[in-house]
Parts: sequence; C-alpha cells; structure tokens
Amino acid sequence: MSELLRTYIFAAFCCFFFLHLQARNTCTPCFLSAPGELWHWNSSQNQLQVPWQGKTLNRSIDTLTWFAQHYPYASNNDWIAWFSTFALPQALPEPPKGFRVLIDPGHWAANPSDAKREGRLLPAQLPNGKKDTLFEAMLNLHTALILKNLLEEKGYLVQLTREQPGSSLGMPFMDWFHNHRFQTLELALKEGIVDKNTAQQLKNTARPDRWHPALFHHMDLWYRIQKAKNFQPHLVISIHFNVGNQKPKADGSFPLTSENYAMAFVPGAMHPSEIESPLDLAAALRWHSTDILSKSTMLAEFFLKFTNDSLGVPPVSDQNQLVYLKKYTKKGNKTGIYHRNLAILRHSPYPIVLIEPLLQNNRMEFESLILQKAGQPPFAHSPRLWKLAQTCFWTIEAYKNQTFSAHELGP
Repeated sequence: MSELLRTYIFAAFCCFFFLHLQARNTCTPCFLSAPGELWHWNSSQNQLQVPWQGKTLNRSIDTLTWFAQHYPYASNNDWIAWFSTFALPQALPEPPKGFRVLIDPGHWAANPSDAKREGRLLPAQLPNGKKDTLFEAMLNLHTALILKNLLEEKGYLVQLTREQPGSSLGMPFMDWFHNHRFQTLELALKEGIVDKNTAQQLKNTARPDRWHPALFHHMDLWYRIQKAKNFQPHLVISIHFNVGNQKPKADGSFPLTSENYAMAFVPGAMHPSEIESPLDLAAALRWHSTDILSKSTMLAEFFLKFTNDSLGVPPVSDQNQLVYLKKYTKKGNKTGIYHRNLAILRHSPYPIVLIEPLLQNNRMEFESLILQKAGQPPFAHSPRLWKLAQTCFWTIEAYKNQTFSAHELGP
C-alpha cells in the first residue's frame, strides 16, 4: 500500500473520529494510539475498521468526502504546509546543511510579576530561615543559553524560540500590552487564532488579565511554532522545570520536599475534548503517517537515561499517582515517558520532547538553583544548570548518532 493511500486512509479515520466525538456528551479518557492498536484497513471491503468500546465499527472511505470539504478551513494557518500530502502551494526554503536543533525555553516571564501572572512563581523558605524565589521561565532560558553554547561549540546549528527574558514575541507582557496588543490582535484574526467575537471583546476591555489568556498566551505559542517552521530543525527540545504535588502554605510559599523525579512528554495523545478542529485532526494524521512518534520517544528515552545517570534524578515512578498524568496523558512504553496533547507537541512537525528534569521545590535542587541569580555574564550560572545543559547535550548527541549519518547531514 502506498504512503499516499495510507495517509488518506487515516484521514478518513480522523474525520470519522471527530464526527463521532461531536455526538458524545461525555469526555472519558480515550486517546489516539499507535495505528496498529487502533485501526485496520480492509482492502477487500474498502472499509476502515475501528475498535470502539468493545465493538468494531466499519466506515467506508467515502468519509474522505467530508475531509475534503472541511480541511480547507485550515488554509489560513500556513504551517500546515509542512504536511506534504495536504500541502498548501507555499514551499519552504531549503534549510542550511548541518544538524539543526531548535531549543524552546518554556514559558515567558521576564520578572516575578510576569511569573505570578502565568502561575510559575515559586517562593520557598530554606531550613535556615532564608526566603527566596524561583521562576521557571528564567531557569528554562538560562539552561537553553548554556545548551546553545555547548552545541554550537560542536558545530550544531542552533536556534532558540526566545533568547532573552520575556516571550517569543520578543518582549515582556506589559510592554506588549501597552504598545503592541492591537497589532497582534489583527495578526491573530488574519491567522484564524481568534474569532471576530473574541477580538471585539478584547477591543472593549483594557484589562491585562483578559488579554493574557485570550491572546498573548496563544500568540506566544504561535510564534514558537513559526520559528520551528522557518528553521526546519532535525529535533526540538522544550525545556521546563517541574514542581512537586505539595500545596502552597498559607503565606503562599511552597514547602520544600525530599522527593525528586524527572519526566518527558512526547506527542501522540488526544482527549476527546481536545479534538476541536481539522488542524487537530491533521496533527493526529501527522503522528500516524510519519516517524515523529518513534523518534520523539527515542529522544525521551535518551534524556531520561542521562538524567538518571548524570543528574541522579530517576524517572517518575509508575506508582506516583499524579492527577495531571492520569487525567491528561497516555503512558508511554517506558517509565517516565508520557504522550500529552500540549500545543508545542501537537503542532511540531519534527521529533520533539518536552523535558521536566527535576523538581524545583526539592530541597537540594532549590538551594542549587537559586545560585543562578548571580549568573553574569549569561553562561556563568549555577553548576546544576550547567550539568542539566550537559545532560541535554548528551541526549542530542546520542539521538543524532542513532538516527543520522554524516552523508545525510551534508558537508
């Protein structure tokens, strides 16, 4: 069976799956998984056979008619051109030769006020009574800058989705809010990121707390995706830091803990409530018609191995009943790996891993990470961040050596 036919077959399945879900009133966890587990093409009967709630549903390839009618609504989002079978008439430029790595420092806070706004501020008190604060966006950025330096010294071509404090839009939130929000809104309307009703509601309010979730957050992710499209990397690594399941104290500070664990998220799962558009279906189709899932999983496996061996942080135990893992993910084939439908994972047409290497509120980690504040110039950070960046470097090296030859990468 040709790749083109296989792709159209899965397109038919995606369409049926979407329509079926629209008729459901419940949102029980039901994730897309590997093709062989979920669907089978019966060529003699020209039918797609889909296991569903203990039954086998048979659907004709005629479902493609629906897909052909509805898919063009995605045309305002030019990143869908990555999808070669359904590419828009817009060719991407030839990428530079060499192994290209896109580093995504997660989140966008440029200061504690921004960190509080995006819910990523971590105040804590050490046993000696000293109080201090971490915010994840800066840890992510510092680690990314160190990793970029390590990779470029070895000849890698590297790009970051943001290279300074603030968002991928190139500025802190309040600078954007006061000076650029209306221009961004026009772009969001053009690209179909917001609808006319949402745009009008935003124009009628000057409250930052309305503009942040409705537009700024989505545009920050959109710009990251555009940078990936233009760079065409061989892999994407999205850097994040985790926090344990402990609840904040009455004063707002987080209790420090002795527990510590790592995890890695890869594409490949959608909850029924998350399949909202043909673009989401296109993401599922991409997963099942390319090797993105297997390569992303390989990245995750290397990362967790080196995190355990070098940082001394084990992958999160399968017995650790974290609510968000149970509710929003599908467990991968190895401990610590989870398929999750995060925007940066869903829309990446390249192998990608989102890493959570440690807990910020682990007592020893917190003490070592606050040292990064004294980091001047950019690469003079805490030894712990250097070690984490080295772990990411080894992950990328192992992946490259496993999947590419020198001939494939060019001179």
